[in-house]
Amino acid sequence: MLSQNLHIDKIGAGLSLLCLVHCMATAFMVGLLPLFAMIGDFHTWLLVPLIPVAGIAIYDAVCVHKRIMIALFILGGIILISIACLVFHGSAYELPGMITGSVLLVTGHYLNHRSCRHCKVPTP
Repeated sequence: MLSQNLHIDKIGAGLSLLCLVHCMATAFMVGLLPLFAMIGDFHTWLLVPLIPVAGIAIYDAVCVHKRIMIALFILGGIILISIACLVFHGSAYELPGMITGSVLLVTGHYLNHRSCRHCKVPTP
């Protein structure tokens, strides 16, 4: 089970990095807007896998590793990304919220991954 948790954190960090790269590359993606219009709102679709992966990572951080700070990083990232995506979509606050949330998510997943690697307790 520990092996699966390591993979979840890698997936979570990868999704968070994908979001961060997407936000940072916005200026270069302006020319591709018609393509993104065909698949719908990228940010909203990105929330679909982010939330369950983050939930598993939060469970590991709190229940297995007893590391509340890691869970707060991940939860804070999800909250910021969700607010930026759903409340501030299209406003000047969307990009800073998405970038800050992505950095928090990447940090939380990295710390959780590091905790899993050093953990000697098998996960349930």
